[in-house]
Amino acid sequence: MGKVSRREFQKSATNLRAKGLSSSDIANMKKIFRGDLDEGTALTRGIDPKELDRGVKWMRENMSKHTLSKNQVNKLEENLRKKL
Repeated sequence: MGKVSRREFQKSATNLRAKGLSSSDIANMKKIFRGDLDEGTALTRGIDPKELDRGVKWMRENMSKHTLSKNQVNKLEENLRKKL
């Protein structure tokens, strides 16, 4: 499996916005995965499957700390998994 690149992440964000996520929701999503997208070298940059699992798990366990609903988190996970 590969990684979700910054460009693929941006495409996913656009797709999710079309599916009803607000700018605030997208901003929260970017905050959660920012470190993975910006880390180290070009070879290590991106969201790998474990990082996606960890981010989605955190979002599900900390619903009060972001603006996404459970359904939106599911859409996010589904959308990003397609990019792996």
